[in-house]
Amino acid sequence: MDAAYEAIKSRPEIVVGFATIYECTTLLRHELEGVKMYAVPADRKGGLYQYEKANNIALWKQIADDFQPDILHIWGTEMTHGLCAMAAMPNVPAVVYLQGLMAQIYNHDQSGIDLATKIRYTTIRDIIENKGIHASSPFEKKRAEIERQMISKAKNVLLENDWSAINCKAISPDCRIFHSLLPINKHFADFEWNADKMEPHTIFTVAGGYPIKGHHILLKALAVIKRWYSDVKLYIPGYNPLNDDKGLRKLLPHGYTRYVKSLIKKYDLSGNIIYTGKLSMNEMATYMSKCNVFAMPSAIENHSSTLIEAMMVGAPCVTSYVGGVADYLKHGENGYMYRFDEPETLAGYIMKLFDDRELAVYIGDNAKRAARNSRLSINIADDFLNAYNSIA
Repeated sequence: MDAAYEAIKSRPEIVVGFATIYECTTLLRHELEGVKMYAVPADRKGGLYQYEKANNIALWKQIADDFQPDILHIWGTEMTHGLCAMAAMPNVPAVVYLQGLMAQIYNHDQSGIDLATKIRYTTIRDIIENKGIHASSPFEKKRAEIERQMISKAKNVLLENDWSAINCKAISPDCRIFHSLLPINKHFADFEWNADKMEPHTIFTVAGGYPIKGHHILLKALAVIKRWYSDVKLYIPGYNPLNDDKGLRKLLPHGYTRYVKSLIKKYDLSGNIIYTGKLSMNEMATYMSKCNVFAMPSAIENHSSTLIEAMMVGAPCVTSYVGGVADYLKHGENGYMYRFDEPETLAGYIMKLFDDRELAVYIGDNAKRAARNSRLSINIADDFLNAYNSIA
């Protein structure tokens, strides 16, 4: 969203306002540098914003009366307040910018985890929250239904690739598709992967403390790699499950956390894994530029902004063959792809890049060239304006 806003904020044809929900009780209005911003009190039940509640619709109607939009641009289908905004503004045409696809996330929620493992590692917390490792989450199923409603009502979708378009058409055959490549922050182009400066036998990956991000597959791959490279290091950004040693997380852990811990113990990987904690954009780019290989092991992705960022830096990349990734990463040319549930294949491609310095340079240079040529030349302001004019 930051990159998109940077592109369109200077266009006089487009006047932008922002609205979202927050955990409080008062509707907030604020103006910064001429941009109107609204924060709507969150009214949640079961983790989801109550988009059908009359009081919530009335609050969004206040925003509509104040801002008087020509277009309602809903960013992503993950949250429910987009439906509430549409209910408050029935005469304002809407367009949905597609990030992840909730229907496909639900379909792949438990990928790579067999029934026996689910049973063994299910916790009381999983059962209480009715989600987690024990079964595909009813929460995710509900979000998939909300996504269906959102796309069906908006009938206009902004997206990047054919995979997304095919899935949207399956949800709503009469929806209109507008194409725009995902904008990647240009700051990643300020960093350069260098074979002479990278840390050998290191892997950097995506953040994720839940199954669809595929860390359980990556840990199994790491166990294979360790047979040949005992010094291998895996850097993982974000949440650290190994620090769940106090409070509610210790008493009531998630089943997936227990499963990840069991894999680390089983394969004796504690000395090979570094959880970095939450990283800034600069820190992400720094890790990408210093790793030997970037690995994206997700069970499902639409486009994976983190993978594109790593390619822009020039890191040699290995990724699961999911979503629209094949539109920009070409196997054997600017990266390697493997089937998600094959940790041995993932390990093999990572070691291939460990073993062959010239190959790693070739793959990384091609990745950097492809990502920068496509992402730095995006004219997202024109993409959005053309869509807005057509929709309006």
